[in-house]
Amino acid sequence: MSERAAGGRIAVLGLGRMGLPVAGRLASRMPPGAVTGFDPVAKRRAAASAAGLDVAASAEAAVRGADVLVLVLPGSAEVEEFVAGADGASILNLLEAGATVLDLTSTDPRVAERAAHAMATGRPGRAGSDGRAGDMGRPGRVGWVGAPMGGGVAGAGSGGLTLYVGGAAGDVERVRPLLDALADPAGGGRVELAGAGPGDGCTAKLLVNALWFGQVAAAAEVLQIGRERGLDPSRLVGLLARSAAGGAVLEGYGQAIVDDEPLAVFGLDRVVEELEIVRGLAADAGTDARLADLVARLHREALAEFGPVDGELLVARLIARRSGRSGSPSPDRATRGD
Repeated sequence: MSERAAGGRIAVLGLGRMGLPVAGRLASRMPPGAVTGFDPVAKRRAAASAAGLDVAASAEAAVRGADVLVLVLPGSAEVEEFVAGADGASILNLLEAGATVLDLTSTDPRVAERAAHAMATGRPGRAGSDGRAGDMGRPGRVGWVGAPMGGGVAGAGSGGLTLYVGGAAGDVERVRPLLDALADPAGGGRVELAGAGPGDGCTAKLLVNALWFGQVAAAAEVLQIGRERGLDPSRLVGLLARSAAGGAVLEGYGQAIVDDEPLAVFGLDRVVEELEIVRGLAADAGTDARLADLVARLHREALAEFGPVDGELLVARLIARRSGRSGSPSPDRATRGD
């Protein structure tokens, strides 16, 4: 079996808020014409074309014969749909043996593991009535590397992402040029190798986010208590940040919590989705995760209050409102970025 290097043709599926700068960054670091993108939304394809990217007419055209397929999709459901195919015939069957899928989506690790197994066995389509997988199976192995992103849109465009990587060593090395382009230490990026399993990077990223969401809620609560006791909240942020309880949340975002800034870079519905995945992982493992349950409940209530808008810190606004402080008006539910 010949293994294909990442120096060949690269297809990027998903040209939304993160996918477009990812594709642009890769195109700027790879040979001319190496990167082709596709998105099912016409305005995103138009934006990508306007940015100078090569855009395929269809997902099939983008994927066919690619050496590396980069997925930058909204979530786990979309990843699973791409692997399974709507009619049992996945477009991923258009990849040839030796190609590699690099999934940058914050995917449920259980979905990543199923997808990697399907690609490794060469038949990613849905099972048919005879129990066999989709009818477009092809021989050989397609590798799978999960590398969910941290760092937002700015990081995606500048090479400043943090990538939480899981996958077999050979698969990771084949996509190493892409990882290094997106997570360039010169731009503040870094590659975190979480493990050899295809879902290991996804697990690590979800746990990072779960801890972050929980710390935001805890910080908001103690700052609200201090406010109600008459302490100056800005001074309290500095005091807490310098204490044994300090950390990145208080140092980087404590004042934003005090100022009721929502940090509108990630959808509240996605926050809840990720927390529910973590709860599912805990349940699968038999882990006592009552704190994760509480954090998830608080964010579900924030979602019910404010809607599926962008705002990772909106749980702090919820806590302030319930404490008698009015906070800012609800974000406009119609203005969420895509």
